[in-house]
Amino acid sequence: MERVTLVFIGVSEIPGADDVGLIMLRDEERTREISIMCDKAMVYQFMLRLQKAPGTPQLLPEVLVNVLQNQTMLDFYIMFSDVVDGEYQATLYNRASLIPVKMRASDAVLLSLISDIPMYMEKMVFLKQSTPYDPGNNKVALPLNTLSEKLLREALNDAIEKEQYELASTLRDELNKRFPSKDEKKDNEDERS
Repeated sequence: MERVTLVFIGVSEIPGADDVGLIMLRDEERTREISIMCDKAMVYQFMLRLQKAPGTPQLLPEVLVNVLQNQTMLDFYIMFSDVVDGEYQATLYNRASLIPVKMRASDAVLLSLISDIPMYMEKMVFLKQSTPYDPGNNKVALPLNTLSEKLLREALNDAIEKEQYELASTLRDELNKRFPSKDEKKDNEDERS
C-alpha cells in the first residue's frame, strides 16, 4: 500500500457556518492539500495549541502524550484510509503490534499536532480527495463527499437560488446517495425482501 505523508497547515472557521471549521493538511512535497471538516469545539482545541495558551501542557491530551512518550516504548502512526459517509476514516497504529484504534479524523490531527505522531493517507484516497496546494491562495476546495448533510443542503439551496442547476443537480445526487429519503429507504428494503 502506497501512502502519502501529511503535514498540518492550519485550522480555520468557515465564514457563515458558525458550527464548523476546517483543518488543512498537505503532502510533504507541497503539491496537494486536503481539508477535514471539524466542529467548532475542535477549532477551539487547535487554537489553544497554536496560540500556546497558558495551562495547555496540563490538559489531558498533553498529559497522556507525555506519559506515552516518556514512560513507554510505544511508537505510533496515524493512517487515513477512506472517506465513509462524508467522514475521513482515521486509525492510530502501534508500529510494534499494529493494533488499530479508530478515531475521529479531527482528533487524529490534534493528536499528531500535540505529539508529532506522523500522519499518512493511502495514496489513492489522497489523490482522489486532494486539490493542488497553493500557499498564497486563501480559498479551499472541498470534495462533496466530505461535506455534512447540513452544508450540502445549504449549498443546494444556494445553487437553486442562483439558478446554478448543474451544480444543484450534483449536490442533490450527493445528498440522495448519502442520505436517502424515507421513501427510497423503504424501496431499498422492499427490493431486498
